[in-house]
Amino acid sequence: MGSVIGGLLPLTVGVAISPVPIIAAILMILSKNAGGAAKGFAAGWVGGIVVVTGVMTKALGLGALLSGVNPKNLLLCVSAGVAIGAAGLSAGGELVAIVVFTLLASATVLAVVLGYMLAADRLGPTLDSLREWLQLNNHAVMAVVLLIMGAVVFGKGLGGL
Repeated sequence: MGSVIGGLLPLTVGVAISPVPIIAAILMILSKNAGGAAKGFAAGWVGGIVVVTGVMTKALGLGALLSGVNPKNLLLCVSAGVAIGAAGLSAGGELVAIVVFTLLASATVLAVVLGYMLAADRLGPTLDSLREWLQLNNHAVMAVVLLIMGAVVFGKGLGGL
């Protein structure tokens, strides 16, 4: 189980530091209906990760999931699901691995939403500057994420030879 969770960590980082959903959560928090929109987005974000990872653990229904999903996150969740499914874990072990992956992969979006729920008045300026920084540096953040993910995949492939 530990090796499966360890193998999932780079994938969780790739999903967790994706700038687009973080920017979306920040924009929702800064909107007129902040609380409701942000909670709904967080629930949908976590649910999407659970569904894609869980489905891929059993390798079913990929075609139905391809529409309207961020391709990078979809591939990372698919990779996590395949890794979990191929690990030979019990059903309970698979569930634990999916839950750990989901919690870690959704940590950044959940942190923004929970932070707002706990300290909305103090977080406004900080979230606004974070949104601006993410928008300005989106390409650099994605380049670093993809470089790390490529190195991990290359290393795993090399190790399997």
